Amino acid sequence: MARVKEIKDNHHSILSTSIIDIICEIDPSKTNKFLPVFVKIIESDIQRRIKDVKYEKDYFIGETLDIFENKKTTKEIEKLTNEELFFNFCKFRILDVLTSRDEIKTMVEFMDNYERKLINVDLGQIKNIEDVERHLSLSKIKDIEKEGSNNVKIEYRDDEWLILRPLTFLSSLKYGAGTRWCTASRNNPEHFYRYTKSGILAYCINLKTGDKYGYFKSLENEMDDDDYIAPTNEISFWSAKDDRIDSMMCDFPPNVLTVIKNLENITNSKINPENWKKEFDLQYQRYKKYDETGAEPVPMGVELNETLLELENESMEEPMIPRLNVIRNTER
Repeated sequence: MARVKEIKDNHHSILSTSIIDIICEIDPSKTNKFLPVFVKIIESDIQRRIKDVKYEKDYFIGETLDIFENKKTTKEIEKLTNEELFFNFCKFRILDVLTSRDEIKTMVEFMDNYERKLINVDLGQIKNIEDVERHLSLSKIKDIEKEGSNNVKIEYRDDEWLILRPLTFLSSLKYGAGTRWCTASRNNPEHFYRYTKSGILAYCINLKTGDKYGYFKSLENEMDDDDYIAPTNEISFWSAKDDRIDSMMCDFPPNVLTVIKNLENITNSKINPENWKKEFDLQYQRYKKYDETGAEPVPMGVELNETLLELENESMEEPMIPRLNVIRNTER
């Protein structure tokens, strides 16, 4: 506990402020005479909201799953009482205000992998979320040989560089972790399916530094009324921040550039078309259900080598189905 006190004393005061402290700041009296009344009112509201959890239990379970997707199963969370679900929800909401949901989930996964000895790093050397993402990303690559051929196609690997083509949305999330690439966006699977259906999508990963670069070559002119990817045969490289860059900025050795240049001229979707279509259909049905009901869906898993990854439980800025229909109805 001494270390916790030290951290509270040495960091921003907002991190050690309690709910009671906040109420005291609102109380205009010098003796905090209104504090007991205010606390009773909040306690009464808490009890009322806990009772209401049963009417929205799927929502609260979904919110908890969204944070603990790598640590707890649905069955474990379903065993929580209404009070426990509501308490978890409140704690996560407070953290959500101070940081972001993505960063919370990244830290949960980082801590889990660190405890499992998958990450070996001096915690005192970590300064920001980018450091966390880099170490987490490298830990995911360590078992690349165990990755099924249905999920990725490994084009090249040596002691420093790994070149792979993601064949499923989940593998794109896994190996694109820590980047801002639209093809590795948890909220928008449409981007992954569009790019992998229209061209060559490859992730180039430095195994020593954790640096990542995306490569795309358009094989077909993918367009619709609102958007387009690229004209046929256009080649582009992308930094982890999703900035378009020149290949010279990637620091690729000549042999890696040769591998990239000679990648087979076939879209990712055609490497394993049956598996690509199966996963796409699962995503399509999830968003179709969302669009038809208008309600936020409970996180829905997508099967990938008998593993489960819970997807974001957030409403879309615009319906996903019309955009997925563009991909679904375009035969290649």
